[in-house]
Amino acid sequence: MSPHDGARTSIAANFRYQLDQVASHWQASSARQAGLDAAESLHQLRVALRRMRTLLTLFRPWLKRGWRHRLRSDISWISSALGAARDYDVLIGVTLPALAAAHPHLTDWPAVLGAARAGQHAAHGRLARARSRQRYARFHRRMQRCIDGASNPFRSRARSMLDRRRSRFLDRARRLLREYYRALYPAAEHATQLSADACHRLRLRVKRLRYTSEALTPLLAKAQHASFFTHLSACQDALGQRNDAAVAQRLLEDLPLDAPARAQAQQWLQRKIAQAMRAAEDALKQLPEPRMRSGKRR
Repeated sequence: MSPHDGARTSIAANFRYQLDQVASHWQASSARQAGLDAAESLHQLRVALRRMRTLLTLFRPWLKRGWRHRLRSDISWISSALGAARDYDVLIGVTLPALAAAHPHLTDWPAVLGAARAGQHAAHGRLARARSRQRYARFHRRMQRCIDGASNPFRSRARSMLDRRRSRFLDRARRLLREYYRALYPAAEHATQLSADACHRLRLRVKRLRYTSEALTPLLAKAQHASFFTHLSACQDALGQRNDAAVAQRLLEDLPLDAPARAQAQQWLQRKIAQAMRAAEDALKQLPEPRMRSGKRR
Protein backbone atom coordinates (compact mmCIF):
# COMPACT_ATOMS: atom_id res chain seq x y z
CA MET A 1 0.00 0.00 0.00
CA SER A 2 1.34 3.40 -0.92
CA PRO A 3 1.50 5.90 1.95
CA HIS A 4 0.38 8.60 -0.49
CA ASP A 5 -2.86 7.12 -1.81
CA GLY A 6 -5.05 8.96 0.68
CA ALA A 7 -5.94 5.80 2.59
CA ARG A 8 -5.50 5.39 6.32
CA THR A 9 -1.97 4.14 6.69
CA SER A 10 0.40 3.84 9.61
CA ILE A 11 3.71 5.62 10.01
CA ALA A 12 5.35 2.18 10.03
CA ALA A 13 3.77 1.20 6.71
CA ASN A 14 4.68 4.57 5.25
CA PHE A 15 8.34 4.19 6.21
CA ARG A 16 8.63 0.58 5.00
CA TYR A 17 6.96 1.40 1.70
CA GLN A 18 9.30 4.29 0.95
CA LEU A 19 12.40 2.39 2.08
CA ASP A 20 11.37 -0.47 -0.21
CA GLN A 21 11.11 1.92 -3.16
CA VAL A 22 14.59 3.28 -2.49
CA ALA A 23 16.06 -0.18 -1.89
CA SER A 24 14.63 -1.43 -5.19
CA HIS A 25 16.31 1.49 -6.95
CA TRP A 26 19.57 0.72 -5.12
CA GLN A 27 19.48 -2.97 -6.08
CA ALA A 28 18.67 -2.26 -9.74
CA SER A 29 21.57 0.19 -10.03
CA SER A 30 23.93 -2.13 -8.20
CA ALA A 31 23.12 -4.99 -10.57
CA ARG A 32 24.05 -2.82 -13.58
CA GLN A 33 27.37 -1.74 -12.11
CA ALA A 34 29.54 -4.00 -14.26
CA GLY A 35 27.88 -2.92 -17.51
CA LEU A 36 28.61 -0.15 -19.96
CA ASP A 37 26.58 2.27 -17.87
CA ALA A 38 28.71 1.71 -14.76
CA ALA A 39 29.38 5.43 -14.25
CA GLU A 40 25.66 6.28 -14.37
CA SER A 41 24.92 3.34 -12.06
CA LEU A 42 27.36 4.73 -9.52
CA HIS A 43 25.51 8.04 -9.66
CA GLN A 44 22.16 6.31 -9.15
CA LEU A 45 23.55 4.36 -6.18
CA ARG A 46 24.58 7.64 -4.58
CA VAL A 47 21.12 9.10 -5.21
CA ALA A 48 19.54 6.05 -3.56
CA LEU A 49 21.75 6.50 -0.49
CA ARG A 50 20.77 10.16 -0.25
CA ARG A 51 17.12 9.16 -0.37
CA MET A 52 17.70 6.63 2.41
CA ARG A 53 19.32 9.34 4.53
CA THR A 54 16.32 11.59 3.84
CA LEU A 55 13.92 8.90 5.08
CA LEU A 56 15.92 8.49 8.29
CA THR A 57 15.48 12.21 8.95
CA LEU A 58 11.84 12.39 7.87
CA PHE A 59 10.81 9.49 10.15
CA ARG A 60 13.33 10.15 12.92
CA PRO A 61 10.85 10.65 15.82
CA TRP A 62 9.55 7.10 15.39
CA LEU A 63 12.81 5.22 14.74
CA LYS A 64 15.05 3.57 17.30
CA ARG A 65 18.10 5.74 17.84
CA GLY A 66 20.62 2.88 17.66
CA TRP A 67 19.11 1.40 14.50
CA ARG A 68 18.98 4.79 12.80
CA HIS A 69 22.55 5.68 13.80
CA ARG A 70 23.93 2.37 12.52
CA LEU A 71 22.19 2.73 9.19
CA ARG A 72 23.24 6.38 8.84
CA SER A 73 26.84 5.48 9.67
CA ASP A 74 26.84 2.73 7.05
CA ILE A 75 25.35 5.11 4.47
CA SER A 76 28.10 7.67 5.13
CA TRP A 77 30.79 4.99 4.86
CA ILE A 78 29.49 3.61 1.55
CA SER A 79 28.84 7.12 0.17
CA SER A 80 32.48 8.08 0.76
CA ALA A 81 33.77 5.20 -1.36
CA LEU A 82 31.16 5.82 -4.05
CA GLY A 83 31.94 9.54 -4.13
CA ALA A 84 35.66 9.10 -4.78
CA ALA A 85 34.99 6.73 -7.68
CA ARG A 86 32.30 9.00 -9.08
CA ASP A 87 34.65 12.02 -8.96
CA TYR A 88 37.13 10.29 -11.26
CA ASP A 89 34.35 9.03 -13.54
CA VAL A 90 33.15 12.60 -14.08
CA LEU A 91 36.69 13.89 -14.53
CA ILE A 92 37.49 11.31 -17.22
CA GLY A 93 34.10 11.10 -18.87
CA VAL A 94 33.11 14.79 -18.88
CA THR A 95 35.61 17.34 -17.62
CA LEU A 96 38.86 16.31 -19.28
CA PRO A 97 37.28 15.78 -22.74
CA ALA A 98 35.69 19.25 -22.54
CA LEU A 99 38.94 20.80 -21.35
CA ALA A 100 40.93 19.10 -24.12
CA ALA A 101 38.40 20.25 -26.74
CA ALA A 102 38.66 23.84 -25.51
CA HIS A 103 42.47 23.77 -25.38
CA PRO A 104 43.67 20.99 -27.71
CA HIS A 105 47.29 22.21 -27.82
CA LEU A 106 47.60 23.08 -24.15
CA THR A 107 49.39 19.91 -23.08
CA ASP A 108 49.84 16.18 -23.72
CA TRP A 109 46.25 15.19 -23.08
CA PRO A 110 46.76 11.40 -23.54
CA ALA A 111 49.35 11.47 -20.74
CA VAL A 112 47.00 13.45 -18.52
CA LEU A 113 44.16 11.05 -19.26
CA GLY A 114 46.39 8.06 -18.52
CA ALA A 115 47.30 9.47 -15.11
CA ALA A 116 43.65 10.21 -14.37
CA ARG A 117 42.70 6.64 -15.27
CA ALA A 118 45.27 5.38 -12.79
CA GLY A 119 43.52 7.42 -10.10
CA GLN A 120 40.16 6.13 -11.29
CA HIS A 121 41.38 2.54 -11.10
CA ALA A 122 42.59 3.06 -7.53
CA ALA A 123 39.29 4.68 -6.47
CA HIS A 124 37.23 1.87 -7.99
CA GLY A 125 39.51 -0.65 -6.30
CA ARG A 126 38.77 0.92 -2.92
CA LEU A 127 35.05 0.82 -3.72
CA ALA A 128 35.24 -2.86 -4.70
CA ARG A 129 37.03 -3.68 -1.43
CA ALA A 130 34.39 -1.79 0.54
CA ARG A 131 31.60 -3.71 -1.19
CA SER A 132 33.30 -7.03 -0.39
CA ARG A 133 33.39 -6.32 3.36
CA GLN A 134 30.98 -7.85 5.84
CA ARG A 135 29.85 -4.38 6.82
CA TYR A 136 28.38 -3.87 3.36
CA ALA A 137 26.51 -7.18 3.57
CA ARG A 138 25.19 -6.33 7.05
CA PHE A 139 23.95 -2.97 5.77
CA HIS A 140 22.05 -4.73 3.00
CA ARG A 141 20.54 -7.29 5.41
CA ARG A 142 19.54 -4.67 7.97
CA MET A 143 17.72 -2.66 5.36
CA GLN A 144 15.98 -5.69 3.83
CA ARG A 145 14.89 -7.13 7.20
CA CYS A 146 13.20 -3.82 7.98
CA ILE A 147 11.38 -3.82 4.63
CA ASP A 148 10.24 -7.44 5.08
CA GLY A 149 9.04 -6.79 8.63
CA ALA A 150 11.55 -9.28 10.08
CA SER A 151 13.01 -6.56 12.30
CA ASN A 152 11.37 -3.63 14.04
CA PRO A 153 13.20 -0.29 13.69
CA PHE A 154 10.57 1.65 15.63
CA ARG A 155 10.82 3.00 19.15
CA SER A 156 8.73 1.22 21.79
CA ARG A 157 7.18 4.52 22.90
CA ALA A 158 6.05 5.15 19.35
CA ARG A 159 4.32 1.80 19.04
CA SER A 160 1.00 3.08 20.33
CA MET A 161 0.78 5.70 17.57
CA LEU A 162 2.13 3.69 14.63
CA ASP A 163 -1.32 2.59 13.54
CA ARG A 164 -2.98 5.97 13.91
CA ARG A 165 -3.69 8.35 11.09
CA ARG A 166 -0.82 10.38 9.77
CA SER A 167 -1.48 13.79 11.35
CA ARG A 168 1.83 13.88 13.25
CA PHE A 169 3.72 12.76 10.17
CA LEU A 170 2.04 15.43 8.06
CA ASP A 171 2.80 18.10 10.65
CA ARG A 172 6.47 17.09 10.64
CA ALA A 173 6.56 17.01 6.84
CA ARG A 174 5.16 20.53 6.60
CA ARG A 175 7.64 21.86 9.16
CA LEU A 176 10.67 20.25 7.50
CA LEU A 177 9.73 21.51 4.04
CA ARG A 178 9.30 25.02 5.40
CA GLU A 179 12.62 24.90 7.30
CA TYR A 180 14.56 23.44 4.37
CA TYR A 181 13.22 26.00 1.94
CA ARG A 182 13.91 28.97 4.21
CA ALA A 183 17.43 27.68 4.93
CA LEU A 184 18.32 28.47 1.30
CA TYR A 185 17.87 32.19 1.83
CA PRO A 186 19.27 34.84 1.85
CA ALA A 187 22.40 33.06 0.53
CA ALA A 188 20.52 31.93 -2.58
CA GLU A 189 19.82 35.53 -3.58
CA HIS A 190 23.53 36.29 -4.01
CA ALA A 191 24.87 32.84 -4.79
CA THR A 192 27.49 34.11 -7.21
CA GLN A 193 29.22 35.92 -4.35
CA LEU A 194 29.42 32.95 -1.96
CA SER A 195 32.69 31.44 -0.77
CA ALA A 196 33.57 27.86 -1.70
CA ASP A 197 32.45 26.60 1.73
CA ALA A 198 29.19 28.52 1.51
CA CYS A 199 28.55 27.09 -1.98
CA HIS A 200 29.08 23.60 -0.59
CA ARG A 201 26.60 24.23 2.24
CA LEU A 202 24.05 25.64 -0.20
CA ARG A 203 24.39 22.54 -2.40
CA LEU A 204 23.76 20.27 0.60
CA ARG A 205 20.68 22.28 1.56
CA VAL A 206 19.29 22.16 -1.98
CA LYS A 207 19.76 18.38 -2.07
CA ARG A 208 18.08 18.04 1.31
CA LEU A 209 15.04 19.98 0.06
CA ARG A 210 15.04 18.09 -3.25
CA TYR A 211 14.99 14.58 -1.78
CA THR A 212 12.59 15.44 1.01
CA SER A 213 10.12 17.04 -1.39
CA GLU A 214 10.44 14.05 -3.74
CA ALA A 215 9.56 11.71 -0.87
CA LEU A 216 6.49 13.85 -0.23
CA THR A 217 5.54 14.59 -3.86
CA PRO A 218 1.99 13.15 -3.74
CA LEU A 219 1.31 15.32 -0.70
CA LEU A 220 2.38 18.58 -2.34
CA ALA A 221 -0.02 21.03 -3.91
CA LYS A 222 -0.38 19.91 -7.52
CA ALA A 223 -0.62 23.45 -8.87
CA GLN A 224 3.03 24.15 -8.13
CA HIS A 225 4.59 20.77 -9.01
CA ALA A 226 6.00 21.81 -12.38
CA SER A 227 7.44 25.16 -11.33
CA PHE A 228 8.86 23.94 -8.03
CA PHE A 229 10.60 20.81 -9.32
CA THR A 230 11.76 22.46 -12.55
CA HIS A 231 13.59 25.25 -10.73
CA LEU A 232 14.81 23.01 -7.91
CA SER A 233 16.20 20.49 -10.40
CA ALA A 234 17.86 23.24 -12.43
CA CYS A 235 19.49 24.62 -9.30
CA GLN A 236 20.77 21.23 -8.17
CA ASP A 237 22.15 20.50 -11.64
CA ALA A 238 23.98 23.84 -11.70
CA LEU A 239 25.41 23.33 -8.23
CA GLY A 240 26.46 19.82 -9.24
CA GLN A 241 28.30 21.24 -12.25
CA ARG A 242 29.98 23.75 -9.98
CA ASN A 243 31.05 20.94 -7.66
CA ASP A 244 32.39 18.84 -10.56
CA ALA A 245 34.55 21.76 -11.69
CA ALA A 246 35.80 22.39 -8.15
CA VAL A 247 36.65 18.69 -7.71
CA ALA A 248 38.47 18.75 -11.06
CA GLN A 249 40.54 21.71 -9.86
CA ARG A 250 41.67 19.61 -6.91
CA LEU A 251 42.33 16.44 -8.89
CA LEU A 252 44.31 18.31 -11.55
CA GLU A 253 46.94 19.09 -8.92
CA ASP A 254 48.02 15.43 -9.05
CA LEU A 255 48.07 15.17 -12.86
CA PRO A 256 51.11 15.75 -15.14
CA LEU A 257 50.53 19.37 -16.19
CA ASP A 258 53.27 21.98 -16.42
CA ALA A 259 52.73 25.31 -14.64
CA PRO A 260 51.37 27.30 -17.65
CA ALA A 261 49.00 24.50 -18.68
CA ARG A 262 47.81 24.02 -15.10
CA ALA A 263 47.11 27.74 -14.75
CA GLN A 264 45.06 27.85 -17.95
CA ALA A 265 43.16 24.70 -16.98
CA GLN A 266 42.35 26.16 -13.58
CA GLN A 267 41.16 29.40 -15.15
CA TRP A 268 38.90 27.50 -17.55
CA LEU A 269 37.42 25.57 -14.61
CA GLN A 270 36.95 28.77 -12.63
CA ARG A 271 34.89 30.20 -15.49
CA LYS A 272 32.75 27.06 -15.42
CA ILE A 273 32.23 27.54 -11.69
CA ALA A 274 31.13 31.16 -12.17
CA GLN A 275 28.77 30.18 -14.99
CA ALA A 276 27.21 27.40 -12.89
CA MET A 277 26.67 29.70 -9.92
CA ARG A 278 24.90 32.26 -12.10
CA ALA A 279 22.55 29.53 -13.30
CA ALA A 280 21.97 28.33 -9.73
CA GLU A 281 21.18 31.84 -8.53
CA ASP A 282 18.71 32.40 -11.38
CA ALA A 283 16.90 29.14 -10.56
CA LEU A 284 16.74 29.87 -6.85
CA LYS A 285 15.30 33.33 -7.37
CA GLN A 286 12.37 31.71 -9.19
CA LEU A 287 11.90 28.80 -6.78
CA PRO A 288 8.48 28.93 -5.06
CA GLU A 289 8.06 27.75 -1.49
CA PRO A 290 6.72 24.16 -1.44
CA ARG A 291 3.16 23.84 -0.23
CA MET A 292 1.37 20.71 0.91
CA ARG A 293 -2.17 20.00 -0.15
CA SER A 294 -4.86 21.60 1.94
CA GLY A 295 -7.82 19.74 3.26
CA LYS A 296 -8.84 17.72 6.27
CA ARG A 297 -6.10 15.84 8.03
CA ARG A 298 -6.24 12.13 7.74
